[in-house]
Amino acid sequence: MTRRGFLVAATVAGPAVLAACVGAPSNTPAASGPGQAISLTFEGRPVRCLVHRAGKPADAASTLTIVLLHGANTNASQWDDIGLAGVIANVDLSGPISSVVTIAPDIVDHSRGTPMVVETVAPFVARHWGQTNLAIGGISRGAAVALDVAESTGSSFRSVSLHSPALDLAHPIPPQPWVCWLDVGSADGLADAAARAADALRASGVVVVEHRWPGGHDRPYWRAHLPEYVGFHVAVADGRPL
Repeated sequence: MTRRGFLVAATVAGPAVLAACVGAPSNTPAASGPGQAISLTFEGRPVRCLVHRAGKPADAASTLTIVLLHGANTNASQWDDIGLAGVIANVDLSGPISSVVTIAPDIVDHSRGTPMVVETVAPFVARHWGQTNLAIGGISRGAAVALDVAESTGSSFRSVSLHSPALDLAHPIPPQPWVCWLDVGSADGLADAAARAADALRASGVVVVEHRWPGGHDRPYWRAHLPEYVGFHVAVADGRPL
């Protein structure tokens, strides 16, 4: 379990929220395709991870690796459904970063998400793509795990993104070196908790880029803003203004 605990979306925002995490029908087609599936092992069990790549082959200094964590009651395919392949294929790689890799693991139990990422996903990333430019982001409960992982590992990550975070963070955390993005839909029942989390992170000395856009706790909202999520991580790694 994360040290701060999860907010249960169904309790905060109503039963429709968990259905949204699974994936409500949308009239907007997903410009995406399935990522390459690889298998890692955590606690003796296989963990499917979906990997997307864009750009030309590069060394660690020019490669950005983003760990992406899905919400509750779904799996890593959530990222495919909201258009990750199309976004990665069109990301701006005109700066120092010339290659982007995303890796999205299936999280069977979000209460064990942090050790799974720290003990299994992070070492795999370090072996294959280096640790120079690491980022992590998550949706809903995945955002709570992303924050917990980033806080646990300190300077391992340069940027952290929290999308409609289902977390309870009302007090400052120890100082952190990474930059944080936090966004939430204005009609999301978690919006007030997200604002408190942003305030707590700023009180911790973290630079927070905060957005509250129209929308709810659902895939159409995340799909609409996925280019900005990925662009944020690239901008941080490039050293560009936010």
